[in-house]
Amino acid sequence: MVVLLYTLEMLDNYKKYLPHNFYIPDYLCSIDGKISAFTIPKIEGINLSTILTSKDIDYKEQLYYLRKVGEILRQLEYIRNNTELKDIYLNDLHDSNFIVDLYSRELKVIDLDSCKIGTNDPNSARFLTAYALLNYVNKYNVTDDENAPAYVIADENSDLYCYSIMILNYIFGKKINSISIDDFYRHLNYLDTIGVSKKLTRILSKIVADCDNENPMDYIETLTERQLIKTRMFK
Repeated sequence: MVVLLYTLEMLDNYKKYLPHNFYIPDYLCSIDGKISAFTIPKIEGINLSTILTSKDIDYKEQLYYLRKVGEILRQLEYIRNNTELKDIYLNDLHDSNFIVDLYSRELKVIDLDSCKIGTNDPNSARFLTAYALLNYVNKYNVTDDENAPAYVIADENSDLYCYSIMILNYIFGKKINSISIDDFYRHLNYLDTIGVSKKLTRILSKIVADCDNENPMDYIETLTERQLIKTRMFK
């Protein structure tokens, strides 16, 4: 609870720097005199995970929102480089932590209590685990504290790793995060054979390479419907 309160305090202190679509907790809730939860402003919309898995939503619309995630990461990069808030990362970045406003076509960022901000110890993250592909390289900040809530200390590389896994999960219609390294390259090679942008596959491949990750947002919308039909059939 101490960690949570510190995180909420930092979010409130630095909210003037954060994007307007970041839904920062606004009230604490107590039960029997003990703070046990918090509230956020009401959001009208649909979870991004529902959008990305729906067969009734056009793939171009799905790619649009996937690109929006990359835009949020680029905003955070700008904040870190141009404000006094130098340590802000989403940490637990996955499709269920975004809400889509269908009217404004905007992404709302939720569950910010799991973010990395200031000197807090963030919560565990869905894609940042001991069984993930990230363990094939040494660039991710894996903690050596067995009692730490998070397996990886979030930074720009870990956020971009999670974003790339989101994209790959969408492309193949299955969970990519915990496959073997050989299977990972087999999937990437398949993208090459069906004509997926080499720039996109090159950036996605960096998550298991000994170099900094890149933001693939500019190439997501090069994916075609025909390519996505083929990737969903790949075994």
